[in-house]
Amino acid sequence: MENILINPETLEVRLIDFGCGDFLNDTSYTSFAGTREYCPPEYLMTGEYHGEPATVWSLGILLFALMCGDFPNIQDLKKINNNTWAKDGLSEGNNQTSLSSSCDMIRCCLQIDPKQRTELEKLSLHNWIKNADMKK
Repeated sequence: MENILINPETLEVRLIDFGCGDFLNDTSYTSFAGTREYCPPEYLMTGEYHGEPATVWSLGILLFALMCGDFPNIQDLKKINNNTWAKDGLSEGNNQTSLSSSCDMIRCCLQIDPKQRTELEKLSLHNWIKNADMKK
């Protein structure tokens, strides 16, 4: 979360320095240099990962931490993978559609199997992002 920059005049948000700052390539990476909490599970299980699914995982971790105030624990991740995860307070409020969309976005990003995660280029098509764009 320390890598989020907010322009106080425009409220524009930028993410910087995701992971090791290396270029994305088609081959797998065999070392992880980022913050442990953002480490994709496939690296912990196999010792390698691919950049795009790992970036989606990291975005999911960041969104979870911003929305929930902490990193997901193992029970959260199991529920997310079983599509049974919910967080007290996220389904309350005036805009339940947006909040449930944010929960769905987290679930789309935090699938243990990288093949089950939403694709990086499809993140901008998610309802939560599209609803935010429409409010501008």
